[in-house]
Amino acid sequence: MLIVRSIFISNVNFIKSSTRCISNELRKVFHTRLDNTNVLNQSQFQLAYLRKNINEFNLDFFLNNVSQSDDRRSAILDLLSRFRASKLANKTLESTQFAAVRYLLENCSLEELVAILTDRLQYGIFLNNFTGFAVLQSLYEEKDYKLGLPLVLKLILHDGLDSSFVGAFCVKSCFMVLKHNFEEVHQQELENSPGKEEKMRVKFLRNPLIIDKYAEMGKALLKVDKHCLSDAMRESVSILGLVLSKRFTDLEKILENKSYRLYEDVYIICLEFLKKHNHEFYHKFNKIVDQRVQKQSFENVMDMLLKELLVKEEPSIIKCQQEVFRLWQEKCEFARQTVQQESNEKERKMHIGKVLNEISAKEEHLWYFDREEHIELQIYNKRVFYPKRWFGKKKKPRSIDEDYVPPEIRRIN
Repeated sequence: MLIVRSIFISNVNFIKSSTRCISNELRKVFHTRLDNTNVLNQSQFQLAYLRKNINEFNLDFFLNNVSQSDDRRSAILDLLSRFRASKLANKTLESTQFAAVRYLLENCSLEELVAILTDRLQYGIFLNNFTGFAVLQSLYEEKDYKLGLPLVLKLILHDGLDSSFVGAFCVKSCFMVLKHNFEEVHQQELENSPGKEEKMRVKFLRNPLIIDKYAEMGKALLKVDKHCLSDAMRESVSILGLVLSKRFTDLEKILENKSYRLYEDVYIICLEFLKKHNHEFYHKFNKIVDQRVQKQSFENVMDMLLKELLVKEEPSIIKCQQEVFRLWQEKCEFARQTVQQESNEKERKMHIGKVLNEISAKEEHLWYFDREEHIELQIYNKRVFYPKRWFGKKKKPRSIDEDYVPPEIRRIN
């Protein structure tokens, strides 16, 4: 299988992002685009127009026609978040999500890609069998199991993809993360010395949203499809899943069966987890399982299985994806007709409202000219006659008292 590596170099910062490793066959299918030649006016599907008039068809048309070499990453993420926050989020087309993954896989680093794909509330990108296989193949070629663990847990627990490679990658990611975590704990215990306790005054405390990552991994290991695993691998994965989920009652029932086998590295991880979370069951598990341990490495067996599944599943996934394009084309055409019909109805309503306003204005003018004489007569009859000018109340003359005696006027020398 030929592996093609594509490198994206940012035009602004000139930073080389993570190399992308997918096969030539997957790349050919990825570059298959829907036929949009029946669109009447393609010039209106510009970025400024999309932000004001975003709908399922416009977004799908934009993503399926954007060039892989164009630096449109921020614009695409902005449009996805706007559409996700709108009332039309449930009408997202599968071809839109396929085109978004195709562009982001080539133009984002793996860290950015996984962060975008896991933040479904913000961007609403859901992977199908083909896109999930392609993204996990890139993570597998980079051997970045810790980075891919949150994504593959969502694919197993919430999406339920029917891909054996996805299930095997989930098992390998859980195993590598657990192994790495316990090795780090041992190293920190040796290096760290008891330090001085520091206290700090804060304004408030907020209870964080605590998610038990071990319980999530345990649920995924129990839910993963195990038909591609051998008997010893299936038993090891089941026991590890029960230990991480703390389902010790179900684990005791399996331990009563003396025909099971457990890989040595899986056995060590189970002991480390039980030693930290359930010290009582730790001794019991160690005593019972010690004689059932295989010296073969579980990590090497999983590597061989992943290589086999990678080659085995690729043709069937490509074939299924090629058959889906015709259905996507029909859905896209139906979405175009629906949007066009809604747009025509909106334009007709606006035109009808405009005509009604013009008619009402003309009716007002006609009503005035028909009743002009009557209106003038009413105005004449409603004249107001104001009284003559009034200078105020007249003063009465003062009455002279008859008994009034004027004072004597004398001349003073």
